Amino acid sequence: MKDIKKKTFEVIENFSYKNAVELQKNLRKVLLKTEPIKFKSFPQLVAGCDVTFLNPYKTPTTAIASVVILNTQTLKSELITVEETEVNIPYIPTLLAFRELPVLIKVIEKTTEKLSHPIELLIVDGHGISHPRRLGIATHLGMVTGIPTIGCAKKILCGKHFKLGNKRGSISMLIHETEVIGAAVRTRTNTKPIFVSSGFKVKLPFAIKVTLKLAKYRLPEPTRLAHNSLVKYRRRLINEQSALF
Repeated sequence: MKDIKKKTFEVIENFSYKNAVELQKNLRKVLLKTEPIKFKSFPQLVAGCDVTFLNPYKTPTTAIASVVILNTQTLKSELITVEETEVNIPYIPTLLAFRELPVLIKVIEKTTEKLSHPIELLIVDGHGISHPRRLGIATHLGMVTGIPTIGCAKKILCGKHFKLGNKRGSISMLIHETEVIGAAVRTRTNTKPIFVSSGFKVKLPFAIKVTLKLAKYRLPEPTRLAHNSLVKYRRRLINEQSALF
């Protein structure tokens, strides 16, 4: 994983579209040889992460990331960590990982320092293999950190699915170029579905199971709470900047 992290940061520091796509293709080959993990029981603690930007349409800008550690029995957060860093890579569809990875790695490392054990499972607000090159942010982050990950996105990046039932628990496979890359999952009756995919070392059926078990609302609690913490943090940063002028 250290070699993957090193190569990733080399691309980030000397960013080009060509180099980024080439790395994604190479990592996909590594991923295909990686065996999924077999969880003996449902994890007691599951982490969730999300990223936002102070100004998403500006480059450079400040990236802000949050990690929440959730108790899966109580669905209550046990730890919330927020970190920020400057990013110089613009938003480019399918290459979002290169913009978000530095701040995500930073906040994960800070979170791990506070824990007495490694993160067992991480839900990422974004795509895993439901990506044109099968290497979305959830997959890339898992490969860099070694943490098993699940991708949980609000919108489709690629692929199509059949009609989905309106009741909670309805599932329809997401297919791209004849390959199942994820699933549209209705986590709440009469609410828009979310799109779940394998990230790193996690099979799709287990990813769906985890998502449904941890979803009180549309989003699973780990990423929903991470998102909420970012909203508050970003608002405070904006207010602090406004007070300077």
